[in-house]
Amino acid sequence: MFFSFWPHRNEFSTSRKDLMTDLIAGLTVAIVALPLALGFGITSGMSAAAGLSTAIIAGLLAALFGGSKYQVSGPTGAMTVILIPVVHQFGISAIPALGVMAGAMVVLMAIFKLGAIINRVPWMVVEGFTVGIAFIISLQQIPLALGIAKGNGEKSYVVAWNSLQNALTIGLNFSSLLIVAITLMIKFSYPVLTRKLGLTLHIPASFMALLIVTLITKLFSIDVVTIGSIPRSLGALQKIEFSNLTSLLIPALWIALLAAVESLLSARVADGMAHEKVHFEPNRELFGQGIATVAASIFGGMPATGAIART
Repeated sequence: MFFSFWPHRNEFSTSRKDLMTDLIAGLTVAIVALPLALGFGITSGMSAAAGLSTAIIAGLLAALFGGSKYQVSGPTGAMTVILIPVVHQFGISAIPALGVMAGAMVVLMAIFKLGAIINRVPWMVVEGFTVGIAFIISLQQIPLALGIAKGNGEKSYVVAWNSLQNALTIGLNFSSLLIVAITLMIKFSYPVLTRKLGLTLHIPASFMALLIVTLITKLFSIDVVTIGSIPRSLGALQKIEFSNLTSLLIPALWIALLAAVESLLSARVADGMAHEKVHFEPNRELFGQGIATVAASIFGGMPATGAIART
């Protein structure tokens, strides 16, 4: 059964030209994935290291065992929304068990050939879901953007509202607001500027914003909160806690469904943009995503999905 999902040798091109174009594409995606992985790791309530581990481990395994030629996998904004309340209630120590359970569920979906069914989810449902996720992520960034401690509350909108009230009481951190403004200005003006100058740089705007703003904060010693150092034990084997397995069953199911739907949607979009005549294999893609989530969660990461923006 499992060997039907195994990667075949003829899927890997030996052409030097193909290898070079794949290498350039891989480097470009890695540059895009770096700030996103760090950001989603922090937003989820875990750490920047967890996001980076997920991007590396899940990105490699999902590409190797998945059924899409273009899919790029890793931590995503949608996944952080589900992980935040889990981390808040059970702690970070529950994530390895949660990820293994969710990944195993996705693998079972592949074995029972549910990929074709999940792949029929209407676009309108996914669009509404994506907009909702974007709104929640925006609310989660308010405390960081204002440079203040998070307000009390479990719901994102409650935390955001209490954070705004704290800012009015304590005062705004203008250094943080300045950095946010500069980051947004670079991110949105960089593509326009390169287009007007006729430059063909394959450097994403998000990475340029990250690089320039980091240099500015260092050169002018601007006092803002940083992500901290990345530990050398990146990808260390994690202990799986078995005490909360029953309580984690429902969150694991939601994570598995999200991983399946988001991954298949992303692969479908990629095929459409590439005008592929041979479409991706949904069941094999689910198998790859399940394996990736299990491995990433065991080695210090978090559950992963196919990432639409990076793909």
